[in-house]
Amino acid sequence: IPGTTRDTVEEMVEINGIPLKIVDTAGILKPRDVVEKKAVLRSHQAISQAGIVILLFDGSQRLTKEDRRLISRVKGKNILAVINKIDKRQRIEKDFLIQRYKQVLEISAKMGKNIDTLEKKIVDMVLGGLPKITESPFLVNLRHLQLIKKAQKYIAGALNSVDNKVSVEFVSQDIKAALGCLDELLGRSFSQELLDSIFSEFCIGK
Repeated sequence: IPGTTRDTVEEMVEINGIPLKIVDTAGILKPRDVVEKKAVLRSHQAISQAGIVILLFDGSQRLTKEDRRLISRVKGKNILAVINKIDKRQRIEKDFLIQRYKQVLEISAKMGKNIDTLEKKIVDMVLGGLPKITESPFLVNLRHLQLIKKAQKYIAGALNSVDNKVSVEFVSQDIKAALGCLDELLGRSFSQELLDSIFSEFCIGK
């Protein structure tokens, strides 16, 4: 809605375990004053930095000049066009949007209709732009970050035990705990042969 937002509003959300930063921007309309001009510039900057762009249209109204200007300017991005207010009589030129965007979704924020579909679509678009985990591992939620920190803590404990010439049994317990965290993180198992190989190379108290 033109005139509602002048600053970019940022909020961290989590959808299906994936942390995302949502940035609500000012409408990209013809600025009437210096304040609106700065708001439009901030909007363009946010769009240029975004992984995906969600264009929100009022389905109960025909496309305005500002809408068409926005459509012509926002190109070359991972774009999802969303038509809101489908609980009202529809006047928007839906076919016009379908011709220009691969992704067009209809929702009613007021009634909560298709919000779950919108969330799924956002997640699919975000993950679709990331490398597969086998090629480049990445953290997808806070639980993974917690596992990394736990593994780091156990490794630090093992190193401290080595420095203080503590029994190899205590060192091995910390290492096994760290490997368990990594096992849970990566979804793979560590064989006893690997553990034996690691411990056989430890030289404790010498």
